[in-house]
Amino acid sequence: MRKLLVMIGLAFAVSNAIGQKLEKLDDVKEKISKGKYDEAKEKLDKVFENPQANSSADALFYRAQVYQNLAKTKQDSAMYAEALNSMQKYLQLEQSKPENQRALQSTLENHKTLFDIYQNYFNRGVENFKGNNYATAFYNFRNALNAFDLMKNNNITNVKFDTTVTLYAGYSAQNAQLYNDAAKYYDQIINNNIHDTTYVGIYRFMINNNLENKDTTAAKKYLTISEERFPMYKDVWLDYRTLFLPADKSKRFDEYENLIKANPGNETLAMNYAIELYNNLRSSDATEKDAALRARTETALKNVLTQNPNATTANLLISQFYWTELYQLQSELDAIRGTTAQATAKKKDLNAQMDAVFDKVFPYLSKSYDLYSQETTMKPQDKANYRIVLGQLSDYYTRKKQPAKAAEYQAKAKTLQ
Repeated sequence: MRKLLVMIGLAFAVSNAIGQKLEKLDDVKEKISKGKYDEAKEKLDKVFENPQANSSADALFYRAQVYQNLAKTKQDSAMYAEALNSMQKYLQLEQSKPENQRALQSTLENHKTLFDIYQNYFNRGVENFKGNNYATAFYNFRNALNAFDLMKNNNITNVKFDTTVTLYAGYSAQNAQLYNDAAKYYDQIINNNIHDTTYVGIYRFMINNNLENKDTTAAKKYLTISEERFPMYKDVWLDYRTLFLPADKSKRFDEYENLIKANPGNETLAMNYAIELYNNLRSSDATEKDAALRARTETALKNVLTQNPNATTANLLISQFYWTELYQLQSELDAIRGTTAQATAKKKDLNAQMDAVFDKVFPYLSKSYDLYSQETTMKPQDKANYRIVLGQLSDYYTRKKQPAKAAEYQAKAKTLQ
């Protein structure tokens, strides 16, 4: 008999506790209906003093509703966060119910609370973005996307991808220098096959970011996608292709030539190849004497000038390329000793070769002079190159026994500041 009384008493206590709890939620609901959100929060906070409240879908929904409305009024970031957190927990608990009985509280209000959470995070993100507060903007856009995912995953919206907020999450992260976070959202844009030309910068970012992270495989993947989706930017993608050329010089130059053959009208590509060849040629005495490399370099420089006879760099480099022949011939001439017939004949032959080189180089020196002399402002390197051209033109006229012209170019060189 005593055990029965104890059990009856226990059952009464549990029933009473549940009843009190339900009564408290009814009070919360009443305060919400009257727009008294501060009072509703006070009652809810007492409800949640009991950890079991986190297992009550209704309590969590009301908490999301109350905190969302208060957050909007007070512009309280912590309250916004709690509103989203409570909504996430609410919808998670509702998943255990039959599909036609899920999220009834939210459905009855046409999911207004969840939409408001989403909209308010988005609006705050836009405001932060306009104020250049990019890190905070990223935080808000990211939470707007978390709210969107709740809508999408619970079939509250038919929209499968939020392009606008995803873009701004990426932009904000990039501007905040959170590059890997930006890549996460840009990757979603790319994976959803969104390739309006206004988004081409996103594709370039993904190539660059993976290059920075030394992930060549991923960089190549995004480059290939970019080439397929934006063929109108072919020249841009070609520049990137050169970044993936092998380090081995022989293989590198072969692949360079394949790219040039596939893109015969691309002056920038042709110029970059010619510059690499020229720099490699001038890197050592051995390479300067390499006949095959010299022929390849000359052909590459002339290819640029065929496309653009007024290319300043190409005219300068080919003049310096030919000038190296004079160094070699002069070295051979200086090495001749004696006045024998053989020595005299050798000197005559070398001088004739030098005259031929001077004649060969003169058109390119003259063109370089014309191009540099037309520039109104010059960078230090351009001035240095211009001095070289003026000095060599002076040498040319000295060779041709025209001292007045030689002196003219020397004087021009002295006027350069």
